[in-house]
Amino acid sequence: MEQQQIEWDVYCQPEPLTRCNRDGEVYRRNPAVDKQIREILRLDAEGIIERSRIRDEASSKFVKEETLVYLIRHFHKAGDRRTVSDLSECLLSRCVAVVYSTLGALGKVLADEGHLDVISELFSKILDLNSDVGDFLQVRFWVVLKRLSVQVFRKLVKRISYESPSVLAFEEVGETALARSTVATGASPYPSPESYAVNRTLIREALGQLKEPIKTAFLLRHYAGWPIEHRDEDVPTISRHFAKTPRTIRNWLATAEEILEEWRGE
Repeated sequence: MEQQQIEWDVYCQPEPLTRCNRDGEVYRRNPAVDKQIREILRLDAEGIIERSRIRDEASSKFVKEETLVYLIRHFHKAGDRRTVSDLSECLLSRCVAVVYSTLGALGKVLADEGHLDVISELFSKILDLNSDVGDFLQVRFWVVLKRLSVQVFRKLVKRISYESPSVLAFEEVGETALARSTVATGASPYPSPESYAVNRTLIREALGQLKEPIKTAFLLRHYAGWPIEHRDEDVPTISRHFAKTPRTIRNWLATAEEILEEWRGE
């Protein structure tokens, strides 16, 4: 009986992380995450899923995202596909809003495409048992998810920047994004279908006046809502995106405004 208890305690003990940070120090989970892992692994499969579906973050039973990542990897290693699927569904439901908050400015079609790319990359890290690439997801999950979302956003912006302005998906952007744009000055936040179509046409024509990299900088600022600079390195900024000083980015945006002002005048 005592031997069984020892084996059970070992089973519930979280496996240590092995990936190191830039200073050569091995990553460590938050102690609260390790504690949750030990608690949850003592439950049966039904109890684990039931607790993982709690969405109230103020609840003492709320399962942290970092814990969910560990559990998915744990049951994936054990070959328990059903539990992996159920836990993955719980984690995915929490990711949607964050991913679309980054990709939404690209319009529904591209945002949906980007969302699939983000989730695919996310789970390729989580389910990779042959490396420690998923370790940081057990330390700061949201940092990784936001970085993946930004990477996919950049990839899509780069892709559409080589295409005609007419395929920039502005027909899918939506009234809120149009109202945010300086190009749509004076437009109603909720235009009629006719005026919305006119605004789309005007926006495409206006953006055709801008050359790269000014056009992409303008889109990042006025459609994606990116700041020019920010102290937090995890926040995507236009300055870091182009590896240029904030002053250079401001000059680009000022140039864009001058070009668009002249276009409006004409």
